[in-house]
Amino acid sequence: MLDQGSVALAINVDSGEGPQLSHGDKVRILETVLDTTDISIIAGIASRTTDASVRQAGEFSAAGANSLSSFGPPPTRASRSIPRCQPRTTSPSPRLASP
Repeated sequence: MLDQGSVALAINVDSGEGPQLSHGDKVRILETVLDTTDISIIAGIASRTTDASVRQAGEFSAAGANSLSSFGPPPTRASRSIPRCQPRTTSPSPRLASP
């Protein structure tokens, strides 16, 4: 990737396994990548609470991340309203009816 002009790596971001990893695993992955390369690192922060996000930001910065990218929690079933189809209670407009 470096040969192709990449200037940074995004680690533990919102796609792939990032959101499912434990916090300790995320820190170990970040440290491993930082030990392996000199390229800039963008560390992904994904948490269900603000306190946990702030903690992750501090620890990822302390581990050596050059920048951070934050992802909000996934929507819960209660927060996403799925509209239901309602049966038609009136007859169609005469203008739309077949001749």
